Amino acid sequence: MVLFLLFAAALLGGTEEVDTIDLYVFGASYHPGHADDFEQLNPGLGIGLSRVRVGASWSPGIECLAAAYRDSFGELGVVVAAGPKIVVGSLDRLHGEISVPLGWLRGSAWDGFVILPHAGIGWGPWMLEGIYVPKQDDGENMHPHGHPGYPMTSALGAWVKYSIRW
Repeated sequence: MVLFLLFAAALLGGTEEVDTIDLYVFGASYHPGHADDFEQLNPGLGIGLSRVRVGASWSPGIECLAAAYRDSFGELGVVVAAGPKIVVGSLDRLHGEISVPLGWLRGSAWDGFVILPHAGIGWGPWMLEGIYVPKQDDGENMHPHGHPGYPMTSALGAWVKYSIRW
């Protein structure tokens, strides 16, 4: 809620809008305590559009993205999402970013609505981003959907984003 209020308030204070085409290269995941049960290399590609209203020290924006990657079960995963983001620092130099996109994920263990909060640190057009996905408790079914031989687990993921201004 706080992120949303900061985002809404800052929309009134920006001086310049910066539009980018974002290219994503997905790479890795880690499942604490179950690293041997899941694939840790998750290559994939994505494309997105972002708009940021540049402020003095932090800038609100919005992003949308579509991506395909190999999930932790070695199968195709596809995601489409959009949502607000906050950039802290200069887009031309060192900066951090927090994003909270909402969307749809179609993977081997999940097919449905998702909230994908993630954060990153970057320099100029380059950004290293990461996500933490908490362990899901399905009650009776303590395995990922469609994978009864695998334990439920949390996950960490990382990827690189390159932004092209237009």
